[in-house]
Amino acid sequence: MRIAIVEDVPSEASLLQYYIETYCNQESLPFEVDIYTGSRDYLAHAAQAYDILFLDIEFSPDEENGMELARAIRRKDEKCRIVFVTNLGKFAIEGYQVNALDFILKPLNYESFKFRFASIVHQLQNVEGEAIVVKSKGTYHKVLAQDIYYVCIINHICYFYGVFHEGDSEDNLGTYEAWTQLSAVEKELDPRHFVRCSSSYLINVTHVNKILKDTIIVGKTTLPLSRHKKKGVITAYLANFGNV
Repeated sequence: MRIAIVEDVPSEASLLQYYIETYCNQESLPFEVDIYTGSRDYLAHAAQAYDILFLDIEFSPDEENGMELARAIRRKDEKCRIVFVTNLGKFAIEGYQVNALDFILKPLNYESFKFRFASIVHQLQNVEGEAIVVKSKGTYHKVLAQDIYYVCIINHICYFYGVFHEGDSEDNLGTYEAWTQLSAVEKELDPRHFVRCSSSYLINVTHVNKILKDTIIVGKTTLPLSRHKKKGVITAYLANFGNV
């Protein structure tokens, strides 16, 4: 588990690192933690993709703030789980525009952190370990559940949309098509992460950015949201972020 902390106050970075190390050692989890002192430091020296990024929002006035850094990261990395750790609660709604996984307010205490971090680790372990086989145009493909944004069915053909290939992104999702039933796909995927937003669409709630009155935004794609499915979608979405 690769974790980065971007924090310009050394004492707060050290405390967060200590909490991470304490939890991972207690749970016998493999991990590595890198610390960066701000946006410039991260952009200049981060040489690998991270599974989890703990990110402060307010840095020195002469560099990008944490929200701007998150947007830059999202343009290159759709999978990193971004967790804002800050005393600026007013940015919570804006944080979800960059698909932030969680928003932890300072000052930190271990018991609160432990609960939130356990939820993040649990989601990471479950989603990353899940995969299905999709037969598309005569070829079998192993598809990681975390890479699937949504699946829709049209004329008895299921279309899988997600980040499957090099060059795929949230702005330009890759696709597979398979002659199967949507109900069969649904049974193969974890119901904690995949729910129907309508009779024809199965969505991965980890990629949901916004839930509106009768539509839902998955990644950057607007999909229909059935009135009868809305309660189940909201429940799964909130549970995924540890809020219920």
